[in-house]
Amino acid sequence: MKTFPTNSPRKKIKIRWGTHENGDYYIHTTGVEVTPFVIHLKWDAKKNAPQKKGLWAVTHLFTGKGIGVYGSYKFCKAVAEDIMDEPLVWLPCESMWRDNPDVGRVGAKLQRLKEEHERLGRWW
Repeated sequence: MKTFPTNSPRKKIKIRWGTHENGDYYIHTTGVEVTPFVIHLKWDAKKNAPQKKGLWAVTHLFTGKGIGVYGSYKFCKAVAEDIMDEPLVWLPCESMWRDNPDVGRVGAKLQRLKEEHERLGRWW
């Protein structure tokens, strides 16, 4: 399975960042994509700019939804790579997630992974 690069990215990419009333919404920010996730600088929607230098976030590539993982690049990388083996994260749309019987178990696993990798620089 492909993994994220060891060092944080410097290249700007276009990321689907959710859906709004006018359709899909995209941002252009520093990040790296490894299906099914994107690690990118945490975005401030009000300023339409990255929130804080050095603060990263993990977003689901297919839906553009954040998965609640914020912190150093190393922290985001560790959590994203450890949850990639779950079939749930490979589903293409949010409605398939909601109706999936594994959603509770995967959510609990994600929480455990965030706690397990906290020493790498978790941001609350």
